[in-house]
Amino acid sequence: MACKILKYLLGVIMAILLNHGCVVETLSFSEINMDLQFNYTDEPVHHIRRRSTDPVEYIMVVEMNVSETVAINKIRSSVTAVTLPLQVDNGTKITALNISTVCSLNQTQYQCKCEDLFVWPNDTCHLYKACDVITDGSCTCINGLPTDGQFCQGEYEYETEIDVSVFDLLLVNYLRNLVRNVSLPLTLSNSINVTDIDMTTVCGLNETVYECKCEEHHFWPNDTCRAFQVCDGIVGGTCGCIQALPSEGPLCQRDIDECLFRLSVCGPNSTCTNELGSYNCSCSGGFTATNSNLPISINNTCTDVNECLKTSEFCGPNSCCTNSFGSYNCSCLSVFTVTNMNQPISTSNWGCARKLDNPTTAVAE
Repeated sequence: MACKILKYLLGVIMAILLNHGCVVETLSFSEINMDLQFNYTDEPVHHIRRRSTDPVEYIMVVEMNVSETVAINKIRSSVTAVTLPLQVDNGTKITALNISTVCSLNQTQYQCKCEDLFVWPNDTCHLYKACDVITDGSCTCINGLPTDGQFCQGEYEYETEIDVSVFDLLLVNYLRNLVRNVSLPLTLSNSINVTDIDMTTVCGLNETVYECKCEEHHFWPNDTCRAFQVCDGIVGGTCGCIQALPSEGPLCQRDIDECLFRLSVCGPNSTCTNELGSYNCSCSGGFTATNSNLPISINNTCTDVNECLKTSEFCGPNSCCTNSFGSYNCSCLSVFTVTNMNQPISTSNWGCARKLDNPTTAVAE
């Protein structure tokens, strides 16, 4: 079955190449040794304990040599355009088709770069010297052609919760300090890295009831706070302590700083303030919400305030107010000058009073 899929997949790739006029170093695929050109796993991807009626999944790696750089882009766009799943026969179909790695000779050495959503694992990055930055235990470019035939791997993230039972408060503090001092990323294998580790919730018996308290920068969501009795208070729809040990559902959640993406949250000309489990948007000085009846957001952004329309005497007597983006300017009318040259023109400075031959301009506060 694996060979049938390989041959079918080979036909698909050949059709892509011929339709786009790509130049391939070897065109006589009937003479190719399959063991040299393909790698595939006979082990199913899903759980090893399966019934015989369960479908078997294979991951196959196809290595292609092309002699023109333009062919890579043509293959890339063609693979993206393939409609999946691709039916081979009544019992076989191709569910995914990706380009993972592109290797080329860069002056004196090979560079192998990963396509989108693929990465080199941590060990490979260090073994072949990464040609970009190693982030969270992975990179996307190495200075070499791996001798073991390994190519870029799909980048997947999993979040796992682990319950730890301890009977001594000292052990809780020990675990807390241990977690804080872990050097990340933590490499478990060539393809698995732990990129983040947190202690979220501590539960203990307080006299007759359990109390579950959130660690710093974590919170119980609103639904959980209202489902159980809180032992602190509900602020902004969140709480930090409940008098219960939830039998199901997530534990305390980590606060996300939405303000790191201020422009996409509050919009331009605004200030974003992060809050536990939430955030608050306010307009910068000289700006106001487009609709004052709605909260400030990307859909209700801050617009310029025309201070000069607020009052005709905004700058004081014998003066002229000119609005500017986020601010305003005051200037004296002809033959008048500012009352106090050490202060800007304003109502508190009595505007402009003394006659002069030339007008004087001052900047507003």
